[in-house]
Amino acid sequence: MCARTLSSVLVGATATLLVAAHAPYSSFASASPRHQDQSETYADLRATAEAHYDERSYARAVEVYERALTLDLSDDQRSWVAFRLADSSWRAGARRDDDDAIERARSELDAIVERAADTPQQGVIRAEALASLGDSYWVGRHWYAIREAWPHYRRALAWWADSSDLEVARRRYLDIVWKIAQPLVEDGYYSYPSRKEYDEFDAADVFDDALRVATEAEDRARAHFLLAAALTYREWPTDPPARIARALETGLPATVGTAWRDDMLFVTAKWMSKHGNADRYVKDRWVYVPDHVRALELYRLLLAETRKGESPHYAQAERAVKTLIRPTVDISAPRTFLPGSEIVLDLRWRNAAQVELQLHHVGAPENLDLSRARYGDGEWPRAVELAPLPLLRTWSVDTQDDGRHRHGAQSLRLDEPLPAGAYIVEATVGGPDGWARSRALILVTDAALIVKRTSQEVLAYFGDAASGAPIEGAPVTLWAREYVDPTWSWISWQATTARDGTAVFPFDASRQWGRVIVAAGPHDRPSIVSDRRWRWPDAEQ
Repeated sequence: MCARTLSSVLVGATATLLVAAHAPYSSFASASPRHQDQSETYADLRATAEAHYDERSYARAVEVYERALTLDLSDDQRSWVAFRLADSSWRAGARRDDDDAIERARSELDAIVERAADTPQQGVIRAEALASLGDSYWVGRHWYAIREAWPHYRRALAWWADSSDLEVARRRYLDIVWKIAQPLVEDGYYSYPSRKEYDEFDAADVFDDALRVATEAEDRARAHFLLAAALTYREWPTDPPARIARALETGLPATVGTAWRDDMLFVTAKWMSKHGNADRYVKDRWVYVPDHVRALELYRLLLAETRKGESPHYAQAERAVKTLIRPTVDISAPRTFLPGSEIVLDLRWRNAAQVELQLHHVGAPENLDLSRARYGDGEWPRAVELAPLPLLRTWSVDTQDDGRHRHGAQSLRLDEPLPAGAYIVEATVGGPDGWARSRALILVTDAALIVKRTSQEVLAYFGDAASGAPIEGAPVTLWAREYVDPTWSWISWQATTARDGTAVFPFDASRQWGRVIVAAGPHDRPSIVSDRRWRWPDAEQ
């Protein structure tokens, strides 16, 4: 009758873990030395060296193992000491950035793997040497070179998968898997997408196998979390939706009462908010629909089950809840409109059953007063004082929001064309979870404004939008936001276009400037140029 192995547990697991069966594992502590009177000395030295190793005092472990090599040892004892000596040597070399020592130790480990005999004790040494080689590329000095580490880890996992000493094999197998996942666990799951090395091997299959092997609640919870993270970290998921859904659904109850509960809640909540559920298959790719209601439920559950400072995800979960429930609105005018044309605006919102809108007439662009503006490099129309401007219209839009925290959008068409001029439309939303507003500038004009600058001056050209003919005698105003430690403030200059339609403004490039806004034209032929990319001093633009 064949002995039961981990491979029999991994029915349907990845083919990379299938190798020829090995004999049962036995401890080196029971190996018989050639001379019994020296066995205690070897045992003492080994105990001392292992204690140094466990404390990560690798240089001291090397010294003790070198002393052990001078004893009359059995073949298995000598092989173990040689392995541990090479293993400790590269770890000590990594501490002092000694690349030569690391490479020498790797060469010795390779040799140990090749010369290990086909016996239970030698098989264990081979598996441990392979794991050490993997470590030397993965955990040493933050290399994280999984492409070089994985072939060694794979062979070590395969050996333990075919060991019939189930409990020892299970522990060593999982220890290797946890080590592979170490950067993920230490940095938090959210750093996982930056670990491009994980694409060098099928991480999901490795963690899935670990789940099959694990029996303890903490180990199973850890494997559930790692599997979920491996399946959900990509921007465009490639695994079947059913596999992802199953991993998330089974992982949540499996982590209750374990140290991995908050991690599992967070990875699932983030997935539901960003991707959600598979909706349809288009052009070789699944299209997902976010489930913000489920995400909100999971984030709140994380906050309810943990306290601030207990989970690395707590602060992010708090921010996510606020983002999911906070009302937002954005309104924009996609272009400048010619007189008599239909005015179409783009409106977007979230968590808003109704959007309130107001339309104000600016008149001539020079009427804009930015002197008290608090906004500069953001949405600059928010800086305009609306109170002095004529209010032309107020109305509301029923968004038909379904309360599922989804984004909504629609095009707004004004009932009638607007006379030539400059206007500001303001959209406002609000509710028990906050309020928001957005503004957009609407230009209705047949004139065009072009602005260029050098390191010494700003040149504006104002002309007819259709023919390009210059417009003489038009007022031009330039606003620039200047930083004088510790505050920002607006400064303005005025000019009038010459016969050739140009207006020139001297500009001191040695001062620190932010956004520049240039407006030209009378009230019935306005034009405004705003550019947040200008930074002074800078190259010519």
